[in-house]
Amino acid sequence: MIREHRFVNDGWTFAYGEHPGAEREPADPDWFDVGLPHSFDLPDFRELRFYIGHGCYRRTLDVPESWAGKWIALEFLGVFQTAEVFVNGRPAGRHDGGYTPFTVDLSGLVQPGPNEVFVRVDNHWNPRLAPRGGDYSFNGGIYRDVSVIVADRVRIDWHGLGVTTPEADHARALVRAAVEVVNDEPHPVDVDVTAAITQAGRPVADLGPQRATIPGGATVTVELEGALDDPLLWHPDHP
Repeated sequence: MIREHRFVNDGWTFAYGEHPGAEREPADPDWFDVGLPHSFDLPDFRELRFYIGHGCYRRTLDVPESWAGKWIALEFLGVFQTAEVFVNGRPAGRHDGGYTPFTVDLSGLVQPGPNEVFVRVDNHWNPRLAPRGGDYSFNGGIYRDVSVIVADRVRIDWHGLGVTTPEADHARALVRAAVEVVNDEPHPVDVDVTAAITQAGRPVADLGPQRATIPGGATVTVELEGALDDPLLWHPDHP
């Protein structure tokens, strides 16, 4: 299947505080509706101090029957600065660091129909994650987009493509691609990996195909290589 990517920035509720145990219980009246991206300090940016502490988010995620047997993940592009994610009351993942994206695998935690996602965020200063001075911002929250990603159990990994051009001039460029292929099945799977370079929507060079065997439960990097004639090299006049 083609990887499916849907924003889930709407339909969230929020409450200040840590709310121990709330990941397993319905929201109480103190929770209020918010949209993402969101900051702990909305709408009061004119306050003299940022709010420092915990904030909790929750949302119902509807899973269709067609997603059964697929890899399902939530992608967070930025949460400041420690996030604990629960699904249907069960721990799903944790991320430390407010400036880096992360994914949380939901595959074994969701079922067809409504599922409850709960995110506990903490923006207390952590000297391991960011310095206190300079232009660093500490106003907590889910301050970037959140998406749900659905793909096959055999797939290219999240951010699993790296491209280099070890040789390049105006006549020809050698292009290499490293593709990380994930196999979540319990048995080995044979795959053919190929890539294309496009310009204005048209393919101008092919890389591969390369056949590889991916062991069950493993991730394998598949190397591709191809040549591109008359490449448009980067230049300040035509970046």
